[in-house]
Amino acid sequence: MHIDQRHGPDGALPPRVREALDAFAAARGSMGTVALPVPERPWTPTEEQLRCAQASGPATLVVAGAGCGKSSVVDMRLDALSAAGVEAASVLCLSFTNAAADHLRELHPGVQSQTVASWTKERFEGVAPGVALAPAETFANITQADPRLTRCADIVRQGTLGRRGAALSCVEEVTGDPDGILGALEEVGIADLVMQAAVVLAMNGRTGSGGISHVIVDEAQDNSAVDLLLVLSFCTAYGASLFIVGDACQSLYEFRDASPDTLLALASSGVFETLTLSTNFRSSPEVLRCANALLGVMESNRDSRIVLRCPEGTDTGSCSWVDYRHRRVHPLRKDVAGQVVRAAWEKATQTLAADGSVGLLAKTNAHADELAEAAREAWPWARVVRPGSPQKAPATVLSRYLAQFGDVVSLMEGPGLVPMVERHVIGHLGDLGCGEDRATASQVSAWASWAMSQGVSDMRGLTRSIAFFESSLSDETDGNPSVEEGPTVVCTTVHGAKGLEYDCVAVPLNALDTDEADLRCDYVALTRARRHLVAVGCVREPMAEEVGEAPLGSVRRACNSDDGDKGNR
Repeated sequence: MHIDQRHGPDGALPPRVREALDAFAAARGSMGTVALPVPERPWTPTEEQLRCAQASGPATLVVAGAGCGKSSVVDMRLDALSAAGVEAASVLCLSFTNAAADHLRELHPGVQSQTVASWTKERFEGVAPGVALAPAETFANITQADPRLTRCADIVRQGTLGRRGAALSCVEEVTGDPDGILGALEEVGIADLVMQAAVVLAMNGRTGSGGISHVIVDEAQDNSAVDLLLVLSFCTAYGASLFIVGDACQSLYEFRDASPDTLLALASSGVFETLTLSTNFRSSPEVLRCANALLGVMESNRDSRIVLRCPEGTDTGSCSWVDYRHRRVHPLRKDVAGQVVRAAWEKATQTLAADGSVGLLAKTNAHADELAEAAREAWPWARVVRPGSPQKAPATVLSRYLAQFGDVVSLMEGPGLVPMVERHVIGHLGDLGCGEDRATASQVSAWASWAMSQGVSDMRGLTRSIAFFESSLSDETDGNPSVEEGPTVVCTTVHGAKGLEYDCVAVPLNALDTDEADLRCDYVALTRARRHLVAVGCVREPMAEEVGEAPLGSVRRACNSDDGDKGNR
């Protein structure tokens, strides 16, 4: 099955997104403009911020550098819309996380603030009110035997295995027969997020506008091509203006089908008025010197060419690079953690003594765990926090069982259906790939207890109860808790630190990183630092001389340079 709907070289858009963008461009003339007043603030916004907040056209894209106050711009724009007489209920704000959406809703009551996923779910329920949301693997397990949904189930399953472009392929599949596939989903009673989005796109004209006339998309770099396709198609169909904020250099979720290349292509398409935010309010000049060195070699910054600058009078800090040369193909995590703590000890100790915060960042949870152990030994008097990684969904054993034995189970409908399934699943955990997992057995028993309390006795009820239960187990928390006051060392992943900042940051880097996704992760890590930055460049001994020519070689030189401009002011 052909499934690669990825964009080609030079930021080319997938064909369906290109069609949607062309339609949006053609519809801009009927969207109108809004003259926005200067939003009042107790502080003086920069000219960049005012230009973005007051953009009056129907299509605006703001490329916001790290720490440049993009949240303030969204907040200012909402106030400006309100001052111009725009009803709060006619504004839709789409955020990447529930926490961000909740925060905006608190600041601006009445504004429709939610995630793209929850917005899509609401629109889907408007055309298919009886179809429940299910995890992708659950959906694929349950529908793979239905000939009407087999191809969709295969595509969704490939998406769970990390195949990029699966969601766009699913859109193509559903668009070919939207009513037939919707009917099949209504019979099965479940759909995953990808199927919901595909149906909403295929039936865009039937979902209604909900009274929305202005759409704001925040953190757009972490949205998928399908997410952006949904927004473009909606604005075209209902004449809503579109205001997008994002930074492809900070995109971290390509493994979830985030599409920074799509955002880059939109920015360079000529359809949007493209504005930039480059005044950084977070970091010291020394930290920005290193961040700019990396920006200078990143393909994600090729068109925007952002150079971060700090306001006049920003306190100075420090940055340093320490080489860690090892002889192993993959150095031991414990050794790397020890090297990071030793390299950061002086600046981190000074920061903690001043009741500041220290962030020790890594690319994986396993490395973050080792950093936490090393930090507890180095600073026994400080508070060391290892925020829990988001809960991973356990094996979807119930839907997997149903996929294998659904035909037999359908013959056992009646009051004893749930207890029979419970006994059979627990008795065959090994055959279902779970081994003798007591935690999974407990979850199966918990499902059975709940399903019996709901009176489940037939296949449709069984399918829906499994989908609901596995969906509840796959819920994830948004981000990490805020750092409490007092001397604190936070050991977390770069993904976990997204949106956060620390007075001192230490991070191990693969000195020979060349992949753009790795460089984006490195950039996010560097820009979490407020005052002090310590980078530990890990490289295998025989290849140490190659660091100077690698992309991170520019960061190494910037960190250790005492000459020239100490940062862009």
